[in-house]
Amino acid sequence: MQSHKWAQKASEAAACAQLQNGDAFWRLHDSLFDNQDKFTPDNAAQKVDDLAAQIDSLNIRDFRDCLRRQTSLGIVLRDRQIGTLVGVKATPTMFINGDPLTGLPDAAELHRRLTHALDEAATRLAAVRREPRWSRGATQGWTARNYNEGGSCVHIP
Repeated sequence: MQSHKWAQKASEAAACAQLQNGDAFWRLHDSLFDNQDKFTPDNAAQKVDDLAAQIDSLNIRDFRDCLRRQTSLGIVLRDRQIGTLVGVKATPTMFINGDPLTGLPDAAELHRRLTHALDEAATRLAAVRREPRWSRGATQGWTARNYNEGGSCVHIP
């Protein structure tokens, strides 16, 4: 997957923030996205530090130490490898019932896809509930139970 020149630095910074707490992660995440047009390969490290320093819930000394020691590098590399393995080609990518959705869909499209996925799940669940459950009993016979229709039971010796 190709990325912009400062993506690695931003990913490591976000992971360092996450290692401290979720609030710091999301505030840095949002700030990175809101300010991405101000980043260049030459100023990325300083811009990340400037944005991080504005986050109250982030211990900036620990954050800087995390970046300096590359503490979050393994997390970033693991996440990138997982993304590659499951077929992520760009960000953002989300999966709905295993189907990738790349980019930012509008609210109506996202709602349509989620509703469709929920409808499919409900259909599959209803079909499973109608199927009899077979189990081997203590008497070595087979028993079918249909739990959805009043607990009916058939025993086959």
